[in-house]
Amino acid sequence: MQELEPKARALTKTELIHGMLRQGILSLKYRPGDYLNIDELARRHEISPIPVREAVARLVAERLVIMRPHIGAEVAHLDETSVREIFALLGGLETAAVGDIVAKVTGSDIVALRQIHAEMEKLSLPDDLGSWDRTNAEFHLKLASIAQLPFILEHLGVVFDHWDRARKFFFEISPRRDSGNAQREHLDMIRALEAGDVELLHALLHRHNERARQVYLKLLAGRS
Repeated sequence: MQELEPKARALTKTELIHGMLRQGILSLKYRPGDYLNIDELARRHEISPIPVREAVARLVAERLVIMRPHIGAEVAHLDETSVREIFALLGGLETAAVGDIVAKVTGSDIVALRQIHAEMEKLSLPDDLGSWDRTNAEFHLKLASIAQLPFILEHLGVVFDHWDRARKFFFEISPRRDSGNAQREHLDMIRALEAGDVELLHALLHRHNERARQVYLKLLAGRS
């Protein structure tokens, strides 16, 4: 007798509202500094304010929303501090896993990284900007996944979500990307991984993140 596959659990109201608000914040539907009116959101979705408050509390824990005394829930701002934090976390998490990445890499991992790199080569900027950003994140998350350290990978995924919001926000000013340098650095990372060179891969990741950080800080300086 064929076993029936277990049905997927239905999302709770809190999970549904959290996912909707989170996606809205990451896509800039809700802009930095926007006020999230809990009662209005509850009325709009015809639910009690309780799951909305619970969803907002999760977003506060993820640092996508902040609670202002006597004001309420506000979408977190993006400023120089947030840029520095994002890149400090990216750099720390990626470089911390380098030894495990090199120790555990397989031939199929190298093939997968080269395939992602090849997909990025097909994209032209600025027309394919969104696809380039998504594939860039895919490259870095694939690289980190080789370490088989789930907690680091989970946190890195969250940081990439914050980075994605920052990219969308700051590159409204200038949609340009230095994709040529980024792609050369990606290829150098693959080659360092193939050679089993821990120190070189560590240095390449550090330089890659630092160069991107400087681009964002320069954009911020241009806004002031």
